[in-house]
Amino acid sequence: MVNPDRTTAQPRGNPDDQPTELNLDKPDTGRMYDYYLGGKDNFAIDRAAAEAIIQVNPDTRVLARQNRAFVARAAEYCTRHLGQRQFLDIGTGLPTHPNVYETVLGIDPDARLIGVDNNPIVRAHDTALLPAGEIHIREGDLRELDPLFALLAPLVHWDEPVTLILGAVMHFIPGDAGTIVAAFRDRMATGSCLVLSHATSPDNGPQVVADAQRVYDRSSAPFVPRGRSEIAALFDGFVLEPPDLVDVGDWRNDEEQPTPDGVRILGGVGVLGPSTS
Repeated sequence: MVNPDRTTAQPRGNPDDQPTELNLDKPDTGRMYDYYLGGKDNFAIDRAAAEAIIQVNPDTRVLARQNRAFVARAAEYCTRHLGQRQFLDIGTGLPTHPNVYETVLGIDPDARLIGVDNNPIVRAHDTALLPAGEIHIREGDLRELDPLFALLAPLVHWDEPVTLILGAVMHFIPGDAGTIVAAFRDRMATGSCLVLSHATSPDNGPQVVADAQRVYDRSSAPFVPRGRSEIAALFDGFVLEPPDLVDVGDWRNDEEQPTPDGVRILGGVGVLGPSTS
C-alpha cells in the first residue's frame, strides 16, 4: 500500500540520481521558505507551520525576500567586482527569482556553479528549470560533512578560488557552526569568498524566538539564532567587504528597506586571505 503522506521525486539531467522518497511526516524548512517567498512547491504541513511562524514573527515574508535578494546581490558583487568564477551554494533552495545561477551566468556564462540541498524537491526542480550552463545540482546535507565533501570532490576545484554561499542555512544548524564553516575554509584557496546570512535574536523579543523555536522543533531542523558576535565569528579568516555585517536588506542596497521588529537576518561577504599557519 502506498503511504498517502509520502511521495517520490524523480530528478532530471543527472543519470546518477535515483528517485528519492519525500518524508511528509513533518514540515520541511526549505519548503517553508518557499512558502514565505510565495512559491508553490510546498505541502499543507509546511504551510501550516509557516503560517504559525508568520503569526509569531509577522516580518517573516519580508525577511525571506530580503535574504533572497541579498544572496543575489552578493553573488553579483563576487562575480563582477571580485572576479569569482566558481560558486558553491549550500542549501541552494528552489530556483525562485532572483537566484544565484541566473545572476552569475548573466555576468559570466562560463562560470561554474554547484548547488547542494538536502531536499530532493530542490534537486529535481533546479535540474529541470535552471538556465543552461555549467551547473551541478546534488543532494547533500551540511550536517554530514564527510559524505558531503566526498560528493563535492569531483565537482569543486578547491585549488582555485570558490565562493561559498551559506544563505540563511546556518541558523538551522545546532552546536558549533564555526567548525562547519572552518572545514570549508580550510579547503578553500586564497581569494575565495564566503557569502553568509544568519538569523539573529531581537534585543527586545526573546519570546518571539522561543515561540518560533517551538514551531521549528517539530520541523526538519531546529531554529538556532545567534548573536551578532557569534555570526561575525563565522567569518574567521575572511576579511569582510564593506559594509561589513549588516541587515541583509541594507547590504549594498540603495533602496530603503523596512527594519524588522522581531527576528533579523544579518549578512556579509568575506574574502579569504593567505593562511598564517
